[in-house]
Amino acid sequence: MKLSNGIWPALRVFFGIFMICLYFAMAYLMLINFFKWGAGLDWFRYLLAGVFAVYGVYRAYRQVKGIDYYRLKADEPIEEKPNRIDDFIKQQRNEK
Repeated sequence: MKLSNGIWPALRVFFGIFMICLYFAMAYLMLINFFKWGAGLDWFRYLLAGVFAVYGVYRAYRQVKGIDYYRLKADEPIEEKPNRIDDFIKQQRNEK
């Protein structure tokens, strides 16, 4: 199975860009008090806006650099992990 074939890489790029836009939008909405939080929670709104913005920058950096920790590289072979259920079924068939 080659990981670079098909539509999945394009969907990953689209989803990554969508999430980056979502984080920046949330940061903006927190800054303008879109959710009409009380004046006593201003510090919390600004904290959340900062966290969303910093994480958006981090995700954008990973998107541009192509860093994807959960994805295998196309050159690496996919290892087959031993499946104990399949082994059990094979043993049962061999015993009969």
